Amino acid sequence: MTDENPAGYYRAEGDAPGTVRYWDGHAWVGDPQPIPDGGASGAPVDTSRYASVGARVAAALIDVGFTIAAIVAFAVAVDVFVGLVVVPLVSYVLTVVMTARLGGPPGKLIMGVRVTLADGVTSPPGLGPAFTRTVPAIVGSVPGLGGLLTVALNVVNVVFVSRDEERRSVHDRVGQTRVVRRADLG
Repeated sequence: MTDENPAGYYRAEGDAPGTVRYWDGHAWVGDPQPIPDGGASGAPVDTSRYASVGARVAAALIDVGFTIAAIVAFAVAVDVFVGLVVVPLVSYVLTVVMTARLGGPPGKLIMGVRVTLADGVTSPPGLGPAFTRTVPAIVGSVPGLGGLLTVALNVVNVVFVSRDEERRSVHDRVGQTRVVRRADLG
């Protein structure tokens, strides 16, 4: 690990397989801890550590609010093209980068939840999973059907998060990630 890696749980070189330990941003802290098996043993999964539907919806609404405010501000102050095209692209890139480095965009950070790898412990997930989990959202850019497809995706996400033991959405399934409460990250 280097000082460039943000604080979070990671697999440490030399530690036993199936364990993680806490990196405070500068040094390893504590002993290796087993990665929760996510129910692989047949034991019930503790769903309280995963972000609720309400927290996830609130986080998404905060992010949409920020994006709409930026679109309107740039469209009025700078140019309509900048507001309608450039701002959403910048917002998308920021979402991927913030998820990779910090565990989520502003809405998730404000709501106290973070995106982790599929083990539900390692945070943040890194660039690959952060990008991959956003792929389903691209359906919103389909001309003519984007809005309807986005609504359908969000309904499916609510159903999945409500019924899944690990509260996984379509995005989590595609990106092999989980969204957990910040308190459960250390």
